[in-house]
Amino acid sequence: MSKNNINHSSAWIQTYSGKKLYYFNPTEYMIDENDIFLALPKICRFNGQSHFFYSVAEHSIQCTKLVKPENRLYALLHDSPEIYCADLCTPIKIFLPQYQKIENKILKVIAKKYNFDIGKLAHDDINRADKIMLATEARDLFPHLKLNWSNSKIYKPLKQKIKPREINDVREEFKQLFYELTNGTY
Repeated sequence: MSKNNINHSSAWIQTYSGKKLYYFNPTEYMIDENDIFLALPKICRFNGQSHFFYSVAEHSIQCTKLVKPENRLYALLHDSPEIYCADLCTPIKIFLPQYQKIENKILKVIAKKYNFDIGKLAHDDINRADKIMLATEARDLFPHLKLNWSNSKIYKPLKQKIKPREINDVREEFKQLFYELTNGTY
């Protein structure tokens, strides 16, 4: 099927809240933080190929500790499009430009709804936190392999080690942090 024959209006996902998110035309109305709270703690980083379950939500919580205060909400929600698109590993994402466009479009809608900046400076701050966390995750989630995914001496892992946590504990911390960062306005 060619790109021109694709029916974009049929490309949607049903969320737990009952909303439909249309991939090619997402709107703020389609985004519900309760869907994010429910799904993000259940998505495992690295397609589950880690020593223990470690969620995208946990990763996001850790990223909030590594960025400037004005970028904390962006750090918390930077991977939230994955609840709609799935968490594809970065090496495969680079071969899927349409996927990246959809994911970025959803992130822009999330940023608009929750009022945070995703401009270059904010993005660079999030990218730095992501790389620090990647170095930490390589060390703690794949301890038997002695990995170094940082590709640079600049991004050293955190001193504190990642430990397994229950999904519900991560969900509650994520939710509490969200309300703290949005001043409970949602």
